[in-house]
Formats: sequence, structure tokens, C-alpha cells
Amino acid sequence: MALRLVAPSLALLLIAVSCTSSGGDTTTSPGVVTETTPLSTSGAQPGLAVTLTDVSELVKAVEASVVTVTQTQLQFDDVQGGEVPSGTGTGVVIDNEGHVLTNAHVVAGAQSVIVVGFDGSPRDAQVVGIWAADQNSDLALLLLEDPSGLEPISMGDSDRLEVGDPVVAIGNALGLGLSVSVGIVSAVGRQIRTDTSSIEDVLQTDAAINPGNSGGPLLDAEARLIGINTAIAGNAQNIGFAIPVNSAVPFIAYVVADAGQPFIGASLLTVTPQIAGQFGLLVEEGAAITEVLGGSASADAGLMTGDIIIAVDGEPITTRDDALERVESAGVGATIILTILHDPQRSLEETEIAVTIRAR
Repeated sequence: MALRLVAPSLALLLIAVSCTSSGGDTTTSPGVVTETTPLSTSGAQPGLAVTLTDVSELVKAVEASVVTVTQTQLQFDDVQGGEVPSGTGTGVVIDNEGHVLTNAHVVAGAQSVIVVGFDGSPRDAQVVGIWAADQNSDLALLLLEDPSGLEPISMGDSDRLEVGDPVVAIGNALGLGLSVSVGIVSAVGRQIRTDTSSIEDVLQTDAAINPGNSGGPLLDAEARLIGINTAIAGNAQNIGFAIPVNSAVPFIAYVVADAGQPFIGASLLTVTPQIAGQFGLLVEEGAAITEVLGGSASADAGLMTGDIIIAVDGEPITTRDDALERVESAGVGATIILTILHDPQRSLEETEIAVTIRAR
């Protein structure tokens, strides 16, 4: 069953799905090809034309890179326990070693993960990295035991995207197998908020995505990966969201290098004027701590939910991403000094707290 998460004015669905049984001109480039064709329908206005979009070559170019992801969980009843199908989503192969990028919620709680490629062959996979709600993200990295026959996808640059750019979404929609949809980048830099987390700087698209598309690729016109499809607006049509691939690159690098992702053990949210007004804060920027994990570096340092980080090592920060970038650049084992507002609703008094970064 898809999870419904309600946010202010926006109902979001994380788009994993419960398991179910399951002619235009072309070029040598895998990009999107368009052909303008006059309408011949009776009664049509003279000269009126429609644009047909041909993505068949693009789909062929990436078919060995897109996979379905199915997980099972160990569930118990009063009589006995058993491993049962739990959910399906989509993933994309990113290197020759068999690493597959998908959504964290696709494999959350998995006891086993099976990946199926375009050839129909099931492959065992292990979850080797999770970047989930406590990091205000929704990414997971899998490692296939046998990646033979699969190919890594070409990586794009999501920072270069502009509103209106054409995109193609591919995914295991409704658990029926891989399907393709076409659209545009509707917006960039969106923030989506759920009951448990928020994800910032996501892409918005009108390409049709549905339950089961979770973790699947959003591609540019040259068949390059520019986003990971993650959520849809449950109270609207043709509003979907994807995590930009550039946001996933540091996570991939840490996991593949087996270096451990720098992590202070706190979830952060960018403070905006709207949030400041909603909660009566005396500041309109910074990184608010929304959760502190027990036993983490932040907990040991005395950080608390509601604190606002306004500087790292004396350098002002204005957003959550600023804070995370400082943590990542400092690296595991480094000690950083956070400038904190402990009572941002009543006081601007600053406190400096030392936090030693650990590996996630």
C-alpha cells in the first residue's frame, strides 16, 4: 500500500507500490525526436498542427540500465513467521560494479531485495547505503550480486536544467512492468514536506509518474539521468517530484568508497520567512533542527529539537544545504563548531557547541 503523507496544502504520495502479480523520424542519437504533422481530422482548422514525440530510441538506449526492485519483509502472526512480498519500485544501474540507485522507501525494512532487468532475470541485491528521512532525503544504494547483462546509465547535470526542458520518466508503474511517460521540467528548487521529513531543491515534472515509479529515472532529452522519481501530489494531477541527480552524487561517492557519509545525527530544515512567521521565530534564515537521533553526535553534544544553526566554524549559514555541505566538506572525524540559537522564539543569544562528525 502506498504511503500517504500529508503536508501543508500538499498531499504527497511516496510512490512505491504494493506487490501485484504481475512512426516519426528517428536519428542515431537517443534523444527526444519530434515531428510536426498536419491534422487531417474532419473539421480541423486549416494549417493546425500537432507535435508528436518519439522517444523510442531513448528507451532503447537505457533499457539495460533500468530495473524493477522488489523487496520482502519478515512478518509474524500468532502462528508462524514468514517472508512475504512487501512492495515494488524501480531502480537505475549507475556503474559497472552493479550499484543500483533507488528510493529509500522502496527498500525500507527489507529482509531481501530482488532486482529484475530488461532480460527478465531476477538478481539478488543487498542494501549498502541509505539516505532517508533523518537526512531529509529518500535515497538508497543497492549492490547486485550479478550485474552481468546490465549497463550503467549516463549521468546528467541537474544543475543545468531549466523550466520547460523535456524529460522522460521510466518506472514500474503500478507493478505492471516498466512504462514510459514524457513531459517537461515544470519547476526547479521545490521543497516537499511530509509527516516525517522534508526534501529540498527537488525537481517538479508533469511527466506521468505513478505508484511503482519510486526510484526510477527521470531522463533528459539525451537519455542522461537527471533525477530520481520520488513523490507525487496526491491531491492534484501531473505534479510529480524527483530528487536531482546532483544531490545524489555525494551520497553515491561515500557509499561506493565505503568511507561512511559524514553525519551529525540531526535532521535539518531550512528556515524561511514563512516558517519563521508560522512558529514565531526571531530569525528568518538558518537550519532548524527537527530531530536529534538518540546516541548520535548531536545528542552527545547537547543539541535539541528546535535549535537553529546560524553558523558553522564561524561562517554564517542560511539554509539546511549550507549546513550539510559544511559537514560533508569537514569529513568524518572532524570537530566543527556550530553557532546555535537555543531559544529562537524569545532570544537571539548565541551558543557555540562543538560536534564531532561521525560516519553514517
